[in-house]
Amino acid sequence: MKIKNWKKSILPKNSLIKDVIYNLNKTKLKICMIQENQKLIGIITDGDIRRGLLKNLSLNDNVLKIIKKKPIIIQEKFSANKINNLLNQKGVDIVPIVNSKKEIKGLYANNFTNKYNEFPKTAVVIMAGGFGKRLMPITKKIPKPLIEIKNVPIIEKILLSFINEGFKNFFIIGHYKIEMIMNYLEKFNSQINIKFIKEKKPLGTAGGLYYLKKQDYDDFIISNSDVITSMNYSNFLKFHKKNKSNITIAAKQENFEIPFGVLKKSKDNLIDINEKPSLNFIVNAGIYILDKKIIIKLLKPKYLKMTDFIKKITNKKIKKKIFILHENWIDIGSKKDLKKARTNVKF
Repeated sequence: MKIKNWKKSILPKNSLIKDVIYNLNKTKLKICMIQENQKLIGIITDGDIRRGLLKNLSLNDNVLKIIKKKPIIIQEKFSANKINNLLNQKGVDIVPIVNSKKEIKGLYANNFTNKYNEFPKTAVVIMAGGFGKRLMPITKKIPKPLIEIKNVPIIEKILLSFINEGFKNFFIIGHYKIEMIMNYLEKFNSQINIKFIKEKKPLGTAGGLYYLKKQDYDDFIISNSDVITSMNYSNFLKFHKKNKSNITIAAKQENFEIPFGVLKKSKDNLIDINEKPSLNFIVNAGIYILDKKIIIKLLKPKYLKMTDFIKKITNKKIKKKIFILHENWIDIGSKKDLKKARTNVKF
């Protein structure tokens, strides 16, 4: 079918990557068309952005660094039947419509059912066992997952993000004040299938996954209970399955500015001074996908951090992939983070 608001997905070639992200989030059309003199010069999708960020591009880089210059296109004279056949053959959902001069004349979206809208063989696991020591004295009375951000507990925000995308199977794994979390989440019993696993002693961000070994799911999306994001979990799962990954780690590009002049030297000789340099890192976002065989074969019921677990897996046959986030993301691990979340979070 032809998209009515297709003009909103057009950006000029001098746009920045951050402009494309804003456009995709606003239009929800999965594609941004880049033009010059009314003519299509390429397209950008969510995947193009993630691949660009993985190559250490910044949000302020020009779109031409990630543009797909030879996209699949259709002529405006094509029949609907011919268009649908082409889209099915090429395995794409949405394509630009152009005329003989390559001027943009619209967008056409395939009539398809997104198989990732329902996830019967995927379960969501929220790790809710931390003591929240850096958030004391707040966490002396309530567990960290029940701390409110604009009147909504963190764990409820996480749950709703998944529920809104069609996920229905959940596990909450925890130890510290887990009963309070269980009581609060009773209201979701009629909406989703939610099970609680109470650890006899704290098992870290990975150890408690051992108790999922007998569960009949192919994949587990695992989220720390102090992470809030506007990421698309469906795209995350789609990326995991498309790449036939065993472990997929969500990551975020972060810039850190050193507030001093950094000296470059040779022995005691000064070579250069770099004033307040900015360093760019890809950091762990605390959200993962593990396939079931990883959990069955490699986990034991003992204290284990997820990062240590992943580092220990050196088998080359186990595929580990990185999924770069360009969406909003915040890790609420300290009082400073909590204050920032309560002030800035709009998702």
